[in-house]
Amino acid sequence: MNQKYLISIYCIRMLRKDDKMDYHIVRMDETLDEIAETYNITKEDIVDENTEIDPEFLFTGQVLIIPLE
Repeated sequence: MNQKYLISIYCIRMLRKDDKMDYHIVRMDETLDEIAETYNITKEDIVDENTEIDPEFLFTGQVLIIPLE
């Protein structure tokens, strides 16, 4: 496991303030639509919570915050 990946997970866990969000680690060739479907939310919900991402270009190992409500 690379160090950048571990730091990302640690940072996300530190940022979580309650159970209204979770995180997802992007797998190879996974799309935002597939991730949204997994959590039964819209891709817009994910983009709104992760303003720094390019929704058209996700990369393997990228950590996304997933809103649960």
